[in-house]
Amino acid sequence: MVIATKFGNTFNRPSLTLTGTNLSPKYIKKACEDSLQRLQTDWIDLYQVHVEEMTEQQIPLITDVLDELCCEGKIRYYGWSTNNTSGNQLFSLSDNACAFQFDMNVLQPNAPMLSSCQENDCTAIIRQPLAMGLLSGKYATHTALSTTDIRKNPPPC
Repeated sequence: MVIATKFGNTFNRPSLTLTGTNLSPKYIKKACEDSLQRLQTDWIDLYQVHVEEMTEQQIPLITDVLDELCCEGKIRYYGWSTNNTSGNQLFSLSDNACAFQFDMNVLQPNAPMLSSCQENDCTAIIRQPLAMGLLSGKYATHTALSTTDIRKNPPPC
């Protein structure tokens, strides 16, 4: 079993709504401690940044904190959940950076992210392999999706 979780998004617990992102070192450490407590474990195998965009200035600050967490034994490896290849090489400089999670399926092939994984010797973790259920066989060509259904207008890859 591999324990993997993400951090970076902030939210309002009572309303279960996203309120933004936080990638400060203090927040990353607190989020890790909170995850360890919720998961009732001493370490996380794969701790992933769950923020699509990071600047080249942010990346080393974030990976430094993640490397500290690795040295402390709280996480074993880390990755980045993104569809954007910008910054992937910089992110994967550490031996502890090992994965990129991204959208990919027959409707969204995402060759740039696959290439980035190969170039940076990182594992590809595929999000939405069934395109939010559209490729599951549950829907037919005549199926009408609600105008508020995200599958009607999925975000670009």
